[in-house]
Amino acid sequence: NVGIGTETPSTLLDVQGNPNSTNDLINARVNYTGNSDIIAVQGGSITAPGWGVGLEGTGGYIGVRGYAEHPTDPTTSIETYGGYFENHITSGSGDKYGVYGYVDATPSTYNSYGIYGEAETGSNSWAGYFDGNVGYTGTLSMVSDRRLKKDITDLEDALAKVMALEPKTYSFRQDEYPHLNLAQGQQIGFISQDVEAILPELTHDYMASTPNQDNPKQSSKTPVKGMDYISMIPVLTGAIQEQQEIIEEKEARILTLEQQLADMNDLLTRLVDHVDLPQEPVEENITLTDAELGQNQPNPSTEQTAIPFRIPEHVGQAVIRITGTNGQVIYESEIGHRGPGLWKVNTKNLSPATYQYSLILDGQIIGTRRMVIQK
Repeated sequence: NVGIGTETPSTLLDVQGNPNSTNDLINARVNYTGNSDIIAVQGGSITAPGWGVGLEGTGGYIGVRGYAEHPTDPTTSIETYGGYFENHITSGSGDKYGVYGYVDATPSTYNSYGIYGEAETGSNSWAGYFDGNVGYTGTLSMVSDRRLKKDITDLEDALAKVMALEPKTYSFRQDEYPHLNLAQGQQIGFISQDVEAILPELTHDYMASTPNQDNPKQSSKTPVKGMDYISMIPVLTGAIQEQQEIIEEKEARILTLEQQLADMNDLLTRLVDHVDLPQEPVEENITLTDAELGQNQPNPSTEQTAIPFRIPEHVGQAVIRITGTNGQVIYESEIGHRGPGLWKVNTKNLSPATYQYSLILDGQIIGTRRMVIQK
């Protein structure tokens, strides 16, 4: 073992710093100025499959720190990285991680970040960008603090905006854009260009950039139009609220109309019970001398109605028959009374519709009228 700053080296190369010095311990710098990716420090540890750590750093402030910079800061068209990690283990059944971040969150009186990314706000700036699926097990929190906002106004016409949207099913063109790692299978969502015409605040143009794994200095750039699905939630909320106001207004109108209709039906029922109804038919329905079939009252009806009739004394059999719109017989009753009369019908069990009723004397239909049932 070789030791620097120690007489008892514990590894092949053991470098110990002077406790009274603030100088860096090891400085490795490449001074070549040509176009070459010369490695200043390289570590490798390949012992057995699934074993070995190539580089480890421990610090009271930062364990490992990386920069991408140049003293003259030249204008360059290549991609640059502060840190670049790859996992090329392609076999085995274990999970594989390109980057793993962990932080001990105890005690929880301060912020803890497993991975922290920062980027200045811009149309092509991302604190975190993922080329593929994203999953999480905790909560996804978006800053919505009133103290950070200004120009706050109510969202108007949300329902009209939602009604103008066109939800779609679709599949992504994975074969044409394999570098974007687009979602597989049938999808449900919106088309950004369609949404832009209705809610332009929810769409934005940016350049999707995917580094080339064989040459990370290059990347595939694809112009795309993105959409903020999360910001669609307050639009849908506003639409539901506006729709609920319409529903409640209509319910109030329906209750008023139902009460008015109930009052009218009550009045008509009392009139039927206490007032002699006119015996003259409204429609031409007389085919036998002195035979009549009048219009039911009330019409429309909800619970009970009365059908006026006149049956001559010489008639052998008299029947009143109620039929549906398709001609099926709903109910019929033989009338034993002769002369003028009133046949009361309980309509509670009849569905709302328009029915027909007929007076049949000795097998011959004398007249037919329409009866409307409402609920």
